[in-house]
Amino acid sequence: YNYFNYKYPTVSDPDNADDVSQAVANAAKNGDEYFSIVVDKNTDFNYMYDRMMNDGYLYNWVSEANEINGYSPRLAESCYVYRKDELGVLTVELEYVD
Repeated sequence: YNYFNYKYPTVSDPDNADDVSQAVANAAKNGDEYFSIVVDKNTDFNYMYDRMMNDGYLYNWVSEANEINGYSPRLAESCYVYRKDELGVLTVELEYVD
């Protein structure tokens, strides 16, 4: 049993992760402070982290979440990410812009 698997989206390919933007938008509507992404157990964790952080996927997901919510609330497009390698989870600290 892994709490993260039931609450957050699992991603195996960042190019096919449209549900992540919607899930981030929902988290923002709820005023959540954190949002997690579960890396599929068959996907290299470091690869996914690198794609999210260095290839702009996280930025794109947050930007799309802002569009979905009509920029209310508006999330900052830069954020801190916590790695939970042993669980295969990346947790994003959501920051809101006034």
